[in-house]
Amino acid sequence: MWIKGRLKSEFGFSDDLFYCWRKAMDKVCIKFEKKYNLFIFQKDRLDSHVDNHV
Repeated sequence: MWIKGRLKSEFGFSDDLFYCWRKAMDKVCIKFEKKYNLFIFQKDRLDSHVDNHV
């Protein structure tokens, strides 16, 4: 997750802030998907969920 490291170094985000930002972005993506019946973002979320269960 190189983006996380980059954000922390450039903007000084803490892990909690980054986590909240990620959750907010996920909500936005879900709303966008439902509105337009798209599944562009679904793969990333599914992959991360699979990783968590392994």
